[in-house]
Amino acid sequence: MSVSYGRLNIELMQLLDGLDHLGMSDAVDETILEKQEFLARKLLQEGVPPHLMKLIFHESYLYQGNPNDSEIMNFLGQDMGSDVANTYAKMLIDFYVIESRLRFDRKPMLDSYGTIPSTVVNQSHTVRDLIYTSMYFRDFENINRKNYPKLMDEFTHKTFKSHAYEAMSLNGVIAKSILYCLKLNNYRIIQKGRMLGLDVDEVVRNYGN
Repeated sequence: MSVSYGRLNIELMQLLDGLDHLGMSDAVDETILEKQEFLARKLLQEGVPPHLMKLIFHESYLYQGNPNDSEIMNFLGQDMGSDVANTYAKMLIDFYVIESRLRFDRKPMLDSYGTIPSTVVNQSHTVRDLIYTSMYFRDFENINRKNYPKLMDEFTHKTFKSHAYEAMSLNGVIAKSILYCLKLNNYRIIQKGRMLGLDVDEVVRNYGN
């Protein structure tokens, strides 16, 4: 018997809409942590599986404690039990490969691959080689070391925005949670820039309406 996530989807959409009205705060980190913890508690209470929690909050779960690359990639390479979650995991692998090429000019050795085939990853010499035949090319054609986090976040938002309107499914829950984390991070960028007197126009994510 399948689980209905209708109530949780409604509550998450309300949380997501509420971020549009989040005011200025000097306690940015505390505000974000509070909202992340609230989201995590809500998901756990409604029975979202632990491995999906790990995926949604991957920056906290995966990249703390210095796990090696193969551990992270093996986790992302498993079947997540949800179309949206599987797509997100594959995108994170792709982003890892692209970032490795951009920042370190290296090809990571992987046991699990995303949407970019292993032959392309292993035979490519440039970032353009990596993305030329991929779904990222149009959005990442001008990607560089400075703008890649922004471009990746915007692509992720665009990919999952339509799934956020799924009202009853686990896919809808995951999509809303992904967008929630993205918007919280954008809020952090805006508020930190304001506090430090920095021009953040080039790094603020443009998520549209």
